[in-house]
Parts: sequence; C-alpha cells; structure tokens
Amino acid sequence: MFSSSYKIARIWGIPIKVDLSLIVLLVYFSLYFGLARGLLMAASLLASIVLHELGHSIVAIRKGCRVREITLMFIGGAAQMERIPTRPLDEFLMAAAGPAVSFAIGIASVWAGNHLPLRPFIFDLNFIQWLGLANFVLVAFNLLPAFPMDGGRILRSALTPKLGRLRATRIDARLGKTMDIIFWVIGLLPPQQW
Repeated sequence: MFSSSYKIARIWGIPIKVDLSLIVLLVYFSLYFGLARGLLMAASLLASIVLHELGHSIVAIRKGCRVREITLMFIGGAAQMERIPTRPLDEFLMAAAGPAVSFAIGIASVWAGNHLPLRPFIFDLNFIQWLGLANFVLVAFNLLPAFPMDGGRILRSALTPKLGRLRATRIDARLGKTMDIIFWVIGLLPPQQW
C-alpha cells in the first residue's frame, strides 16, 4: 500500500520518518546544485531538522509526554506526541527547545566555518557557514508567532496564565490564519516587488 512517509531510523525509541514532500525537495537539491553538493546539503538539512525535533522530544519526554514519531517534511519536522504539556512553563520549554538546538548548531557552524580553511561552497560561504545560515533560517521560520509553529506555542504559553488555554489557543490560531494569508499574498507578488 502507498505511504506518504517512510521510516528511516529509530532514535531513543522514537521512529524517524521522511515524508514524500521532503524526498521531492532532496531530489530537487540534487538536480539544481549537482548530485554531490545537493546530497550534502540535503543530508545536512535533514540532520539539522532531526536534531531540532529531538530537542522538542527530549523535553516532552522529561515532562511525561510520550513521543509517537518524528516526521520530516518539506516545511520542517513534526514530533507527534500522545499529549503535549498543559502547564504553560512546560509548553514553553518544549516549544523553545527545538529552536534553541537549531540556534546552537547555527552559532557553532558559523564559528567553525569562520575558522576553518574551507573553499566557498555556495553564495560565497563555505559549507559549514552555509549550514549555520540554514539553521538560523530554520530558527526564524519556526519562531513565527503562528500556531502550531514553535513561536505560536511559545505565544500560547505566554497568554495562557492570563487568558486561559482555550482563549489563548483561539487567539494564536487566528494569528496563524492571518499570517497564512499574508504569506499567500506575498507568494502571489512578482519577486521584484518583495
């Protein structure tokens, strides 16, 4: 039977799956940047996303939440849990853990790339610098205050003590829909108008 995601590994008992959309992106990278360079970029992004999601998962497990699986997709990854922490501080820590891991990878990669004698890889950056930049982009994207992104969960955890979880979720979801519309409109504009 056809499946849209495929299991590639198991880490700490958590199945790691790759969605078909990410496989298409990896193939595109390989065709656009050349096989060797594209595969190296794809593999490093894949590893970065796995580490990002494991950051969420470690905190979730420590807070008593079972992680069913991690699915890696075109737009990033998703750790699927049986339940998410309900205490605002626990939800904040879980949501912030992924971007914190990506930020640490970004800092370490930029520092190492600036001190290693490597040839330019792409955009006048060596491979390690490029990996750092890619992780910073991952942080920025994930911290958008739109539910269910990490930034949206962080925002909900901040709003919950004063507004209650249900109202905070509604506000966060509305903000997410508004940002969807904004990005949709931006996507329709010609690139020179960005």
